[in-house]
Amino acid sequence: MNPRWFDSTSIGRCLTACGVMIVALLGYFALNLRLLSVWDPMTPIDLAIPFLPWTWAIYMSYYPLLLVWSGALEPPEFRRLMKAILVAVAISFTCFWFFPVQYPRPSTDTVGEPWRSLFNWLHDLDGPGNTFPSLHVACAVVLGLGLWSRRGRWGWAIWITLIALSTMTTKQHFLADVIGGTVVAIVGWRLAR
Repeated sequence: MNPRWFDSTSIGRCLTACGVMIVALLGYFALNLRLLSVWDPMTPIDLAIPFLPWTWAIYMSYYPLLLVWSGALEPPEFRRLMKAILVAVAISFTCFWFFPVQYPRPSTDTVGEPWRSLFNWLHDLDGPGNTFPSLHVACAVVLGLGLWSRRGRWGWAIWITLIALSTMTTKQHFLADVIGGTVVAIVGWRLAR
């Protein structure tokens, strides 16, 4: 492992990323209390996408991935990444406030363990609102853009794509949310220059 992982700047970047995630999640959860949906973006594509409980692991992989890369990126790359994530959060929060959307989540009664417990935990923690645009997709795509100049770029691009797809296979988001989150990520990345 690269020795700079153990220096104070790498640890500081990881702690900063944790702080940004905590602030974003607190705002997200507060806004999620507004449960009046103003739009139903369900399409035949959304209905055709199966509920695949095991993709919960892919969906949740964004968080450790962000922390790992926060420690590995050079300081200028890390600053741009954090700025772009904060821009994406600000745009998404504005949409959540003025344009609330909910996802009708499927029952987990027929889901086997451990996925049932993991989904129940996720649903208890994360209400059905704040779907458009997908903040999960926006932040994952920002991370993917940040990793594009790195070795293994296609592997990271595939993983970020799997995270985006998992938002639909876990029935957390609509296709419109994924598209919206991708657009928010690109805007955030450009504004963070």
